[in-house]
Amino acid sequence: MNKEVIYKIYVDGSYNRHKKVGSYAFIVLNESDTVIHRENNIITNEGLLEGHQVGCECKAVVEALRWCIKENAVCDIYYDFANLRYWIDDLWGNKPWKTNTLYSQAYRHYCMSNRKHLRNMIKVKSHTGNVHNEMVDTMCNSSYK
Repeated sequence: MNKEVIYKIYVDGSYNRHKKVGSYAFIVLNESDTVIHRENNIITNEGLLEGHQVGCECKAVVEALRWCIKENAVCDIYYDFANLRYWIDDLWGNKPWKTNTLYSQAYRHYCMSNRKHLRNMIKVKSHTGNVHNEMVDTMCNSSYK
């Protein structure tokens, strides 16, 4: 596993209530903060969409971790929806929040099973001008076009 480079990954998810679909997005930054990978897609899975944006936020983290697994990489994930960390907070020695839905339980299981690829999760405030957080937000919204 490549432990010298810890990739920064910004994630986001959104739900379009008019179209009844969701989307996820993530970007991967190298040690120079250069975007080296970007991904976004529509979500139509009814199980994820029952939670509207929340299920889409979970999907973004899962897809980011899939990228890390494929690349045999380790990452720090930057997110703006607090529950993403709270549901897996025992990775960092804290008591996790209870997962009450199938999608949050699946999210927790996936993250816990692939914890060697996830070094940390860092909360960022949404819509405050953070360039990379705004980028993934825009990518989510552009998925609906």
